[in-house]
Amino acid sequence: MRRKAYSVFAVAAVLVATGTLWFDIKEMSVLHFVRTATSVMRNMGLSPKTSKRDPKELRYAAFGTSVTWGSTLSDREKSAYVKVLSPKGVNLGIRGTGPNYPSACTQSMVGDEVFDVIILEFHVVLNFGLRTLTKRLRERFPDAIIIILREWFPQSITDKNGVTAHEWVEKRFGKKKDINDLKMHEAFRKSAGTWSWPAQDKQRNQIQNEIAREFDAYILAMPKPQDPRNWVSLSNLFSNDFLHKSKKGHEEVAKRVQNLVKSLNVPANPKIVRWSSFDSC
Repeated sequence: MRRKAYSVFAVAAVLVATGTLWFDIKEMSVLHFVRTATSVMRNMGLSPKTSKRDPKELRYAAFGTSVTWGSTLSDREKSAYVKVLSPKGVNLGIRGTGPNYPSACTQSMVGDEVFDVIILEFHVVLNFGLRTLTKRLRERFPDAIIIILREWFPQSITDKNGVTAHEWVEKRFGKKKDINDLKMHEAFRKSAGTWSWPAQDKQRNQIQNEIAREFDAYILAMPKPQDPRNWVSLSNLFSNDFLHKSKKGHEEVAKRVQNLVKSLNVPANPKIVRWSSFDSC
């Protein structure tokens, strides 16, 4: 028993240190920590029921917003992160919506497709559909790796008066300013405003944590500076609208997903379960 406990915490510690596994220790119980780490160990080959698969063979799907869809990309069919992961990756992102529609139309959207890795990218209105969507996907694909992206956007950074970082830049540098302009970066870092992350982030994180815990999913956090003023150090991950990801940003998502998936094992013959509820959309 003592050896097993040591292995669980040791593996989890390595994954956390390398950024493969993310969790908020303030919001996670010891029981969930052990359960999550044990699940990781099982997927890493410490169970005879799993076997290593060639990442190139894996079948990817991504549900999400206009970010997943690939808004602002010059060629979203090649550059959207799910297509970077695999040219055959299925992009189920929908512009201008949250998880509510895909949660109601999951079967219609998925059809008879089979997926090994499913990515969920929803940043707002998480309490309207994300749990149902994750539940339906987990019931259908009990062996799949489900990944919930945890993101942030420069557009959501505000000062004490509610002015966004984007508005601050537009007022001083014009609406067509390059988000990667070094002079703008220097000016923003030296600005007198007190900049903050959205107050809703804590609630969003909590919802994601609860869903991940309930349905054995992974939370994958994108790199985020502690001080909102330093968002400029990661500006190349975003497009000039301060919201959608640049080509580099999509590549960063794909790289982090790949690193996580490589640390896990995917069953050679994953189990597929009949839809528990049907829809027609």
